Amino acid sequence: MVAVKFLVGLVALVFLVTFAVKNMEPQVTVDYYFGYSFGPLPFFFALLAAAVLGALITMLYSVVEYVKLTTTIRKQNRHIAGLEQEMMGYKQLPPEPPEESKIQEEPAEPEGPDGGPVGELESQRGNQSEELSTP
Repeated sequence: MVAVKFLVGLVALVFLVTFAVKNMEPQVTVDYYFGYSFGPLPFFFALLAAAVLGALITMLYSVVEYVKLTTTIRKQNRHIAGLEQEMMGYKQLPPEPPEESKIQEEPAEPEGPDGGPVGELESQRGNQSEELSTP
């Protein structure tokens, strides 16, 4: 892998040097705002300066994005640590007993031979006996 990187770098260097030699002859003047100008410069130097300036701007943008992402990651790691501490606090609590049902079921009354509750049948018999005993 190191040899491949070396060969790619060597080919790029050879290409850059031959391009520079071929483009030394045409002279250019670089004009800026407010009457500033540089020149005459070899065409290769103007291209090289533009490429370097573009690379610097790209690197500056990358550094700004890196700082933003690092700050975001730090905030999220702090938040995660706080949540983990809170979770550990919950794990150390004794378990809560299960909640009892709030609806108390009434015991079912036994049924008599007619399908009604036994208690009603006895109360009806009691009323009949009272009716018979009264003159």
